[in-house]
Amino acid sequence: MSDSTKESAIQSEKENLRKSLKRKLRSLSNQQKKGASNLISEKLIETVVENSSVLCYSPLQSEPNIWPAITYWLNSNFPLSQYIDQQAVLLKCLLN
Repeated sequence: MSDSTKESAIQSEKENLRKSLKRKLRSLSNQQKKGASNLISEKLIETVVENSSVLCYSPLQSEPNIWPAITYWLNSNFPLSQYIDQQAVLLKCLLN
């Protein structure tokens, strides 16, 4: 099998996996999505240890809601870069 054929097969499989995952996600109820988001946030909080850096983005509506984890990190005074620190202060005010 040539490299280009292998690459094409890999890309095709990736696309099939993406489609399958999107179908499964669409089939979840809002309650199931909320429960899964809560589990993800809990796991993130357990996994990220103090004195470590956290880099994350505000989740899109179609993504797991990890705001509970983000709020925890901000309220727990995890180290933030100076640039992020200014935004975090604003974010803390908005969340409280």
